[in-house]
Amino acid sequence: MALPILSKHPESVYTLDAEHETHEAANTRDILRKYHSKTFLPKSVLGAMPSCLKPEEIQALADDNRTIIVPEANAKLPPLTYYLSVKGVGTRSPMFGFTDIGGSSPEGAWPGSSLMDHWRDKAYHQPIMTGEIWFGTGPYGASGEEGPRDSIDITEMASEPGRPQCINGFWICPVLAYNQLPDWLVKASSGTYWYRKYQGDWFQEVRLVPSDVRLYFHSDAPLGVKPQTVMKAFGVESPAQYDAFIERFISSGLGALTLAARTVRNSPKGFMLLDYDDVWLDKDSVIAPDGTLHFADIDDIEWREYETEESVRKKIVRQFNRNYYEFMFGLDSLLTERNRLAETSQSIAQRRTDLAARYEMALMGDPYAKADASKKGLDLVLAPLEASVGEVKIRLVDFAGGG
Repeated sequence: MALPILSKHPESVYTLDAEHETHEAANTRDILRKYHSKTFLPKSVLGAMPSCLKPEEIQALADDNRTIIVPEANAKLPPLTYYLSVKGVGTRSPMFGFTDIGGSSPEGAWPGSSLMDHWRDKAYHQPIMTGEIWFGTGPYGASGEEGPRDSIDITEMASEPGRPQCINGFWICPVLAYNQLPDWLVKASSGTYWYRKYQGDWFQEVRLVPSDVRLYFHSDAPLGVKPQTVMKAFGVESPAQYDAFIERFISSGLGALTLAARTVRNSPKGFMLLDYDDVWLDKDSVIAPDGTLHFADIDDIEWREYETEESVRKKIVRQFNRNYYEFMFGLDSLLTERNRLAETSQSIAQRRTDLAARYEMALMGDPYAKADASKKGLDLVLAPLEASVGEVKIRLVDFAGGG
């Protein structure tokens, strides 16, 4: 199979041994170990680097705004191959405009670029490090410590041996480690900011991804926008291959939509469960070549507490409905492409019936979810991890005359 990395932008990055203590996830400690204690630097900071340091140049590919992927650094975690991804190597997009925002960035801020070119033509630009505060938790282009630390905690929840990428049917891009960026880099780059300056230490996250294909945003070829491009790159070319891909997309997508049900447990205040913060499946999930949807930005998953079983059930339904559209946008695109390839057409009623059958197939063997069909429609029936919460039922498909 061809490399499932569709980025068109090669990017040199420069590695140094981390100056500070490396923080590792216990269950990923032996995966691509030599990269755990490295910091990955963009070309724009080399001018500020002390002359005694000799970085190693490696070839990577740009991914999203502040991330790179190193295809040559990969690991097999059955049933998939994963690639090294580093989050926090500088930013390629400005927050407020392509102006020289000052500071001591050796090459200035996006020299020769224009805001119009970037947003209109998706022009590519080399990353720079900036000191502007981002969401109150880190510098724009790198990270504060809270996000990477939370990502380690989430990764360590994957307790099945050899599978740090799956938590009770919820697939993630596991984090290997995170490192504090060098003091000299922060000193040289923190003055490059627009209005508000981040005051804490700067960090970088090292993780694994199965591809760089996102659902709708932040990808050169999002699945929901360019399905033919993506599926060709993934080697999915026949209706039978589409069927297998779609089944895995459904099972893993429903796993993402039901994270709360799969993680709810007792707590001193009643119950605690994992929920999404300011994230959405359309931009924060990555699709593997076999169709498995992985949640990428796990730093924005957090524990939330609820006092009663009723409030937990309400949250489970809310979590599902909040992200259902993004999931269905991708699924509908896949179903349309599958019919085009097979040279078949469906009425909307036939599409609903077909989808219901696919839901039933995809949920077979899921200990937390099953499909329940009636004349009126198909329901998703959830059995939360903490059984005392009680069963939760959510409508998936309404048949003709249903309701």
